[in-house]
Amino acid sequence: MAESINDYVTNESGKKDIFQGVITLGSQNQEYNVASTFTKDRYDETADNLIKFLQCNVALVVDIDKKIIFIKTANCTLNASKFAAKLFEGGGIENIAIGKLNSNFLQLSKSLHPLN
Repeated sequence: MAESINDYVTNESGKKDIFQGVITLGSQNQEYNVASTFTKDRYDETADNLIKFLQCNVALVVDIDKKIIFIKTANCTLNASKFAAKLFEGGGIENIAIGKLNSNFLQLSKSLHPLN
């Protein structure tokens, strides 16, 4: 049986809430393939699986404490730290950052569509 993202991303009820879409950011209108889900733990593993199975550039993992964890692929030009600082009152390093769940996330999430 082939592996899929649904084998790796679940919540307490077993339901998979995964969203994906393309967002445009920056002065150069760069497009990024983004995937997102909700979890209460294992943020890095969840983000890695989103990137692996959905082949996205950026994984946004939202936890129950109202923070967002951003992880990007090595070949993605987005600076996760600057992205988190500018839009989500956060920060980090180039490949991984944390920010607050705020109205900017709600606006961004309008570009993401459920996979289920």
